Amino acid sequence: MRTSRNRVSLLAVLVGVAFAAALFTVAGPRASGGGRFKDFKGHFQTQNSSTADSKEKSPSTNAASQKQSNPERKYQVIDKQVIYNGRLGVSLPSVVKAANGDLLVQFNTGKDCWPGSTAYVVRSTDGGRSWSDPVKLIEPKRRGGAIHTNVGITLLRNGDLILPFADAKIQDDSRGFPNPKHGGHEYARTRVIISRDNGKTWSEQIPANGGLAWSAPHGRLVEMPDGRLLLPLWASDIASGPVEFEKDAYAGYLVSRDGGRTWGEFHKMGSFGEISLVLLKDNKTMLASLKQHPSRLTHVIRSDDGGKTWSQPKHFGVQVKNAVLHLSPAGVPLILGSPVEAGESRPGCIYYSLDKGETWKEGVRLIEPIKPKFPMAYGVSAVNLKGGRMLVTFYGYDPAKKETGDSPWSTTTSYLGSDIVLEQ
Repeated sequence: MRTSRNRVSLLAVLVGVAFAAALFTVAGPRASGGGRFKDFKGHFQTQNSSTADSKEKSPSTNAASQKQSNPERKYQVIDKQVIYNGRLGVSLPSVVKAANGDLLVQFNTGKDCWPGSTAYVVRSTDGGRSWSDPVKLIEPKRRGGAIHTNVGITLLRNGDLILPFADAKIQDDSRGFPNPKHGGHEYARTRVIISRDNGKTWSEQIPANGGLAWSAPHGRLVEMPDGRLLLPLWASDIASGPVEFEKDAYAGYLVSRDGGRTWGEFHKMGSFGEISLVLLKDNKTMLASLKQHPSRLTHVIRSDDGGKTWSQPKHFGVQVKNAVLHLSPAGVPLILGSPVEAGESRPGCIYYSLDKGETWKEGVRLIEPIKPKFPMAYGVSAVNLKGGRMLVTFYGYDPAKKETGDSPWSTTTSYLGSDIVLEQ
C-alpha cells in the first residue's frame, strides 16, 4: 500500500510540473509597457490590445479587485438655498473658498458674450448661511462689449485667487427677447485677474491669449506639483470665432510658471470646444473633459504622466452641457453639468468615476430651491466643505419674475441657487 501511494504522489507531482510548464509556454512573458500612449501633439493612441485582452480573460478577478479598492459612492442633496434673486440676471456661476475661509460666488449677468455682460461676486463670511449683495468685478470697456466667465475662479496654494475671462464682442445684429438672434462673435481674447487679499481687490487685467486669434476660458485652472498653472481654453484661428466648429474650433491650455503673471504658448489638444481639466489626488493622473462639435457630446481623456501623453477620447455616456470636472472631498473625480433632455429641461447633475475616468455613473440630480416650470440648474460648480459636504452652485429660472432682459442670453428671470451635497 505504501509503495502504491508513493507512485501516485510521484505521478501527481510530474503532472503538476508538466501542467505549469505548458501554462507558462502558452501565457508567455508579459508584454512590456509603452503601447498605451504616444507623445502628445494633439493626437491620441488607443490602449495596448495585449493589455486589454489580459483584462478580458479574468473579469471576475478584475471585478473583485475593483470592488475592494473602489467602493460605491453615494451622493445626496441635504439642503438647498437661494443665494441671490434680485434685479441682475445670473449666468454661469463659479464658487470658491478663499484662503481666509470666506466663500465667494462669481457670476455673469449674461452668457455667450452677450453685449453688456458684466462679472459680479457675492461673499459669505459665515460658511454660506448668509450672503452679501453682488459687487461689480469686471465690466466691458467697449461699446457693445462683454465680459465672459465660465466656472473658472480658482484658489492657488499660496492663497491667491485667479479668475480667467474673455473680453469679447458679438455682431451688432444680435437681438434678444422676444425674437432672439445671436449674430456670432466679432472678437474674443482671454485675460486673467489675480487677488492676493481673498477677493477684496484685484489686479489689472493680464493677457492670457497665447497668440490665439480667438479664445475663451472654460473651467478652473490646474496647479501642478511643480507650480505650473494650466489654463484651459477653447480657441480658433479665425478672429471672429469658429464658423464650422468641427473644423475651426480646438481645445487646449496655456501654461504659466510665475503664478499667472505671464503666460506661454498654447498647447493644442484636438478639435474640440469647451474643455475642463482636473488633477487627481495622486498628483500625477489628469483628466480632461472635451465637448465635441457638432454633436456637442462630452468626451473624457486621461493622462497618467502629468499631461505629457493622453488616452484616446471616449464619450462618457451622456450628452451634457457646460460640463466641468471637480475632485470630491474623498478625491473622486466628478463631472458637473446639465444633461440635454426633452424641450428646455436642463437639470443639474453630478456624475462620478471610480476608475480614473474609464466609466461614469450618475451620482445625484440637483434640487432647485425655487420650483421651476421645467428642470433647470445650469452652470454647475462646486467647492468642498468639511464633513464630506460640497456647496454646489448653479443658476435657475424663477417663474414668478417678469422678463425684462435679452432672453435667453441675458435674462432677468434667473437667480443664483445652491445645494449642499453629501458624499458618503
